[in-house]
Formats: sequence, C-alpha cells, structure tokens
Amino acid sequence: MKKLRVEIKEKLEMNSYGAQHLEHKGRVYKISMWQYRSIVITDLTNAGVKGTKCNELAVDSDYNAPDCAIWNDLLMDHTTKLLEATTNQELPEELKKDYFKFYFRDVESKRLLAVDLSTIKPLKEEPKKWTLPHVVRALVNGQFTRLVCKYHHRNDTDLESYGEGKELDPVEFAKGLVEHPSGWWTAKNSNGTVTICCHSFNSNEFTPDIKPVSNHEEEPQALSQEGEPETPSENKEETPSIDPENITLADAKALLRKEGLRVEETLTDPKRANKKPRPVWQVSGRTSGLEQIFYKLGCSRRRWRGMFSFWEGDPTLEIAKAILEQGRLSFAEQQERKEERAINRAERYEKYADNALKLSSQLYQTNMGVLHAMAGTPILIGHHSEKRHRRELEKFDNRMRRSIEEDKKAEHYQDRIEHINWKVENQKYDPTYLNNRIEENEARLRKIDKNKKWYSDYESRRQEVVDKIEYFKGLLNEVMQERAEKGELIPSPSTISKGDLIKYKNTWYPVVRVNRKTVTFKDFICEGGLWQAAYAKISGIKKPETKEAA
Repeated sequence: MKKLRVEIKEKLEMNSYGAQHLEHKGRVYKISMWQYRSIVITDLTNAGVKGTKCNELAVDSDYNAPDCAIWNDLLMDHTTKLLEATTNQELPEELKKDYFKFYFRDVESKRLLAVDLSTIKPLKEEPKKWTLPHVVRALVNGQFTRLVCKYHHRNDTDLESYGEGKELDPVEFAKGLVEHPSGWWTAKNSNGTVTICCHSFNSNEFTPDIKPVSNHEEEPQALSQEGEPETPSENKEETPSIDPENITLADAKALLRKEGLRVEETLTDPKRANKKPRPVWQVSGRTSGLEQIFYKLGCSRRRWRGMFSFWEGDPTLEIAKAILEQGRLSFAEQQERKEERAINRAERYEKYADNALKLSSQLYQTNMGVLHAMAGTPILIGHHSEKRHRRELEKFDNRMRRSIEEDKKAEHYQDRIEHINWKVENQKYDPTYLNNRIEENEARLRKIDKNKKWYSDYESRRQEVVDKIEYFKGLLNEVMQERAEKGELIPSPSTISKGDLIKYKNTWYPVVRVNRKTVTFKDFICEGGLWQAAYAKISGIKKPETKEAA
C-alpha cells in the first residue's frame, strides 16, 4: 500500500509560499512559486531512485511583465502543458512569450526523498555503525522513539542555542538529510541513543527501536516493477507452465521478475543542442546467460551502465518468449563462451601486434635509408637547402618516435596475449583458484538462503549459484584425480602428518599441526612463527623418509 508523504491536490491554489503537489498521468509534480513572478516545477516520480534524474522546469518573468502574469498566462490555462514540458524537457510553442524565460535542468534523484515512503525498506536489525541512510530508513519507518533537538546555534561562534528539547517531525527531518546532506554526520552513543549533527551548531538525537519481525506480524513487502507489493517468494505458488505463443504482457512481466530482470522505459539525455530525447527500454538485473537472446532481439551492442538498451519498442514479450523457448545458458556454457571470446580476442591482438611490428620495422628501415643518404651532412645556415634539411630532420625524428611507439604497442599486445593464454590454459586447473571460487559461492548461497523472502527470483538466483559451485567442484575433482594418477599425494587430513614437508607458494615448510581445514607449518625465516595454509593451496607433500632426497 502506498504511503505518500505529501498531499496531492486536485487543482492549484493561489499560494506564494508552500509547495503544492499535483498528479498527472501517473506522475507526481511539485510546484513552487515565489512572489507570483517565478515558479519551479519538479517531476518527483523517480525521487529516491538511484541512477536516475528528476526533470525540473524553472520559469521567470521580466519586471515589465503584468502582475501575476505567471499565474494568469501560464498556470490557469496551461498547467497540463507545463507539467508535460517538465517531463519531456521540451517547450511547446504556445507557452513561449516575450516576458517569460524558461530553464530546463535535472536533479539527481538520490538527492530527493521518495514521495511514496513505502518504497523505503525498514531496518531488519540495528546496524553496527550508523550512517545517514540508516537514519533515514529508521525515521521514515517509525523505528525510533522521540526524535528531539539537543541544541541549535545560528553559527559556529554563536553560543546562544534555541529549540532545545523540541520534538521534530521525522519525515521532514529525513527529507532535509536527503536533500541537503552537506555537513551532516551521525554516531552511536554509549547510552544507546543515536546523534545526528550538522557541523557543530546543530545536534539532534533519537533512540532506535528496531524490533525483529515475527512470522505473525505483517512483514515489509518488496515493491514490484509496477509499484505493487510482491508476495514473498516462500509464499508464492509455483507458476503454471506458460505457452510462449499465447503469453500475455502480465505473464511476461511476472516471468521476468522471477528471472530477476527489470525492463524500464526512459528517455535519453542528449548533450547536443536541438537534439530531441529518444525513448529507450533498458534491461538490467541478472542478465548473465541471456546476452545472446538480447543481441538476437536487436539490443544495442554497447552497454550503458551495464544495461542492455532497446530502441524499437518494449521488449518484455519477446524476452519472455525467448526465455521460455531457449532458457538461460548454464554456467558451464557461459564459461565455454567466455573462453571462446578470450581466444578470439587473443587472435585479434596477434594481428594488432604483427601490424605494429611491421609498421615499426618499415619506419625504422626508412629512417636508415634517409640516414645513409644524408651521410652526416650538416645544416648549411643561410643556404637555400636549410629549410628542406630541417624538414627532413623533423620527419626523421617523427618517424623514429612513431617506430618506438609502434614497437611498444606490439609489446603491449603480446603481454595481453600471454595473459589471456595463461588464464585459458592454467587458471581453471589451479586448485587455489577453484577452492576460492567454491568458498565465495558457498558464502553467497548462505546469504541468499538467509534473505530468500526478499528475493522475487529466489529459485532462479539460488540455482545459478548452485550451478557455479557444482562446476568449480567438478573441475577441482578432475585436477585432484589427475594428480592422483601421477602418483602425487592429495592434500587432506589423512595424507598429511606432523613432521611432513608441504610445498606452499613454491617453498617447502615443516608441518607442525594438521587441522580439519588447514595445516599449520613453521616458518624458517621468522623463528617461532607459525602459519596456516588451506589444503587446496598446498601443491606438494614429502614424507620424512624423502627429506634428504629433497
């Protein structure tokens, strides 16, 4: 359920002080007037959404304009056109008048407090270190008791304070923190209160009251793309099978939410003068394994902030059909394609390096021919050949510099090729790398299971991480089997004993203690120093009888 922090009015009222809010075509606008001679209209629809901007239109009237001209000539007759012009950032001809000046600008959405407070999620637990975003979430959702002013000075040198003990409006206070964050800081006190200060002349405090949500209480619900609350994934029924040919737009949107995808319609922000904004549909979220589907549907090859851009229309239906028909690539298939792209990249770099070497050699040979032709002839000052001689020397110098640059370019591409080849041939066979990836994804899986009620795409997200774990474990088992076939001992608590030598980072160390997940060994350089190594990071084992042979 929406929880608006402002009052939406049906029509504008003659008011030169307070801001008024109107709703038009599902968008919320803020209108502020000053002395009936200037107005500012802000589109607050995207307020609070990071990575977006809120459009704004400012109108000023000249001193020779009639009294209340802005009200009579604009607001009374053209309110709707002004609101649409604010969103589109384009001024209709009927609004252009000689004594009005129009200015378009945009404001970062993260610098505005959301109009719908239900989109701001409450805190699940009290943070270890309080920050301003934590304060805003707690105040907006009522997770506190008694927000009061401790003191307020006019400036740093004024010792007289006012407003002490006054209870503050939490929403207005949070709005000030978001829209004017400069100078604000917060800290947790030893008595359990949280202090919010602006520099050193404004101090306020509140007591956090964050209670864990029980199963019987109403839990905060995540908002769907349409702004409606979503049902937690654990309470959702399994989605019935959908026919790709007869899929509806509502089914397509539900499928994309289940897959962790978002499709957002927006407008471009052209930097060139007189260039009109274009509508664009941006796809973001968990796009791994779906890149080929997007490219086949005609998305832009170049990503913008990690999002796939579609220019011809809303791709929701087409993407949903393609997912139902083809599905998401498995992690193993994604890795194969990644290796193919890396190999193709190395081949391109090979051509770049060859071309750079050829050009460098040509420039060098040309310079050697010029050098032999000149044969050390000095510049004849005042002679008619002086200018030509200086030009030849300048060309010689430029060719030599270019030859050196091309040689460095070839060396750069050779380094890139070696790095790519090493990653393709060695990285997926490195036990340390594989063990780190397994631990990393197991931690990610625990986090997903812990917060599963907040994920609308819980099943798909979890299966993706499980596939990664199985893939890396399969590679690790293959590596260990190959080492066992070669007669090498596989590092484990059963194969390593106290007194053995282990090879860790190309150096042999004596084992002091064998643990369940690690081995404790002694450092030769630091006397008495003990270190630990995971079994996957041990590349060799020597038993006591083979110490002398080592």
